Amino acid sequence: MKAKAVDYPFGDEKVIFSNDELLQKLKISTENFRKLDKLIEHAAKTLPYNKVPYLQRFLGYQTKHMLLLTKWAICCVIMTRDTTPRTQIDQLYKDACVYMDTLINTRKVLENDSWTNWHCGDKKINLPALRNATEEAYFTLIFRD
Repeated sequence: MKAKAVDYPFGDEKVIFSNDELLQKLKISTENFRKLDKLIEHAAKTLPYNKVPYLQRFLGYQTKHMLLLTKWAICCVIMTRDTTPRTQIDQLYKDACVYMDTLINTRKVLENDSWTNWHCGDKKINLPALRNATEEAYFTLIFRD
């Protein structure tokens, strides 16, 4: 399976990244989400106690969500490279599944009051479909030879 540049819609334009460029952008995003997570932790220590749960539940959760999603994407990009050894593919697949399973299992934290069952039947983000696609890609990769 030959690695190719990937076409990404960006407004009215299309932006084309190589796998290496995409990986670099994902790594930068990961670092930025980690920094934001630390800022949120620091802010939580300085806010009045009644404001902390809101900060942690919404901004904190969304930041952790994006961090996990970005880490999952990094695993997928590296996993699909032609030069990635089989043993590394196996570990990347396991890591990607852990990140995606954590996302799926923890997104319920925001579901309360009028948001109860918000993700039920989700087709927009559809994390379970991404989890299944990860598994399909893995099996395609390990049986490609």
